[in-house]
Amino acid sequence: MDPHAGSLAESERIREEAQRREEKRQEQRREAEQEARTKVEEKPLRPQVTPDPDVVRRVIEKERLRKAEKEREERLRQERAAAPRLAGRAGAPRRPAGPVPAPPAGGRGRVSAAAPPIATPDLLEVKEKEREGERKKGKLTKAERKKKSAERARVVEENLRREAELAVREFQSGISMAGAKRRRKRRRDEDDGGEEAAQERSVIEIEDVLTVEQLANVLGVGVNDLILHLMDHNILATKNQTLDL
Repeated sequence: MDPHAGSLAESERIREEAQRREEKRQEQRREAEQEARTKVEEKPLRPQVTPDPDVVRRVIEKERLRKAEKEREERLRQERAAAPRLAGRAGAPRRPAGPVPAPPAGGRGRVSAAAPPIATPDLLEVKEKEREGERKKGKLTKAERKKKSAERARVVEENLRREAELAVREFQSGISMAGAKRRRKRRRDEDDGGEEAAQERSVIEIEDVLTVEQLANVLGVGVNDLILHLMDHNILATKNQTLDL
């Protein structure tokens, strides 16, 4: 047998065997990839859950109520625990806040000032109610004072209006009398001259509301004379002051 031919045959066998091993590895790798792909496809997907707003709101409200109830119970527990201590303080004799100073030498017969009361919660509540009652009482008194002041001002204004009306009427009556005298004298003069006297109206019409100056112009008198006449009746007025007649 040719040694060279035997070497070639051995090399061919080794190559074929290596090729078979490579093909086998490739086949195993493809099978592994296919198996992994199959597992991924078979794995169920978790559905995405969207929370319901009503459910979320109910959960939040329930949690809030739970916290509020817990805080209320804790507050009641603290108040129950503090009640005996407050009762003991209220029944205990009052003591000064600081040490009691020794009486000075030669101070026999002197009485030391009483210590201020301890500000307990009950005492503070009583004082607060007293202050609140005083504030409410003060408001009522202030409102009543304001009402009485307005009533007095209204009465004074009404009296002033009546006095002004009376004074104006008296002043107007005096002017009418003086005018009548002047008219009688004019008639006598006109009768002596043979002329007919013109008849004058004895009634003066005025508005309901006039100033002192306007009233003086209507009456045909000086504004200062009218002001002086009003002063005689204890009515202080200026020429621009309004008179309600």
